[in-house]
Amino acid sequence: MKVDTRGAEWTSYRMDDDGNWVQMTDEEVRQAYLRGEKEREEAKKKKGHYCDENPIPYEFWEDGEYYHGMECSICGDLIHTG
Repeated sequence: MKVDTRGAEWTSYRMDDDGNWVQMTDEEVRQAYLRGEKEREEAKKKKGHYCDENPIPYEFWEDGEYYHGMECSICGDLIHTG
């Protein structure tokens, strides 16, 4: 599920099956938060750390293309690419 926060009040949105952004209910937000917490704890047990808590930016040029994003400073796993 893709989640987006827009607006000054940090209303949460998700993308529906048709590709439209729809506002999440309070229960959907709570469930998304709990899934995130579970993912974080599982990663810490498996790897000893949670990559998203240890980001380091990267950037480079290759074949005329610019690449940038974030990777884990501990294990080097990709966190985000742009």
